[in-house]
Amino acid sequence: MIVAVTDFRGRSGRKTGVANRPLLSGNVGSVDGAREPDVVVIVLRYNGDPAQLAKCVESVVTDASDSDLHVDILLVDNGSTSVPNAVRECAALHDNTVSTLMLEHNHGFAGGVNRGIGHSRGEFVFLLNDDATVDPGALRSSVDTLRAAPSDVVAVATKMVLASDPFILDGVGIAVNGRGEAFNRGLGQPDIGQYDQ
Repeated sequence: MIVAVTDFRGRSGRKTGVANRPLLSGNVGSVDGAREPDVVVIVLRYNGDPAQLAKCVESVVTDASDSDLHVDILLVDNGSTSVPNAVRECAALHDNTVSTLMLEHNHGFAGGVNRGIGHSRGEFVFLLNDDATVDPGALRSSVDTLRAAPSDVVAVATKMVLASDPFILDGVGIAVNGRGEAFNRGLGQPDIGQYDQ
């Protein structure tokens, strides 16, 4: 999912504070007047497979290098106890293109990504779990879609397919039914292009 960071800020443009100052390494967003990134990709990890994390980051690095977008990558470790250095080791493989944010304990998905957003600057953030990869062009397509959307649109979702069967949808965004329950739209459906635009 990609969201407009400006819509997470208050009218003053200030982001909300982050409690329990976590350990942040690297520079996420503009520093000393440098250009802010078009997109900050926030990859959230909690006890995931380090090999899958490496695949995830590599897919983002590849997509970013194939586009004209200025992309920063922030790996947020959500208090992992299994292979706790995996995030730092993965970031070290990518020189200065990947930063890390180490949280002391698990804050859940929303808490983890919100802390990542609180430590990033840029026009948009792209939220990604560590067990996912992006296809070439995903970042550019998401940014172009959101930039072209009316001002009241603050988020877009990519089409997600199962890694085990790329012809079955994992979802095309979140929908909410009449009872206020959220669900993955398209979950389990064969991908026959019904959500392509």
